[in-house]
Amino acid sequence: MVTVPYIEEEKSKYLSYEMEDFMKKTISICFFLAFLGIYTVGLSLLWHPKEEEVPQRVWQTEESTEEPVKTAESKSVTQAYSYYIFERDQRLVVYESDGKTFLFETNIQREDLPVFLQERLLEGIGFTDEGELYDFLESYSS
Repeated sequence: MVTVPYIEEEKSKYLSYEMEDFMKKTISICFFLAFLGIYTVGLSLLWHPKEEEVPQRVWQTEESTEEPVKTAESKSVTQAYSYYIFERDQRLVVYESDGKTFLFETNIQREDLPVFLQERLLEGIGFTDEGELYDFLESYSS
């Protein structure tokens, strides 16, 4: 069999170009898949942040060696809430988290509450935020 050098050379160039084209496509596909993976991970982190990354409001109180905090009516506060409701003159009154700072008095009578809540008024009914406080007040106001 007789080989023509020119044809062999062209055949070799053709195979070289074909291999080069194949490599370019393979590298392009790899880069695309890597970008797609990184993009997917980034989106999942944006849409589902870790729980410890979610900012939460922390109420800090000064530590002291004194007796437990007392309200104006000398009722002890045992849990750390943002707001407390107590009874004064048969009406509900709202205090800040320290149990001393008076915020406002409501028109809600003590007897308008269920018995178990009337009993909790002795220790104070605590609320973690304004929304919870106002939901409670709205549910028992006229």
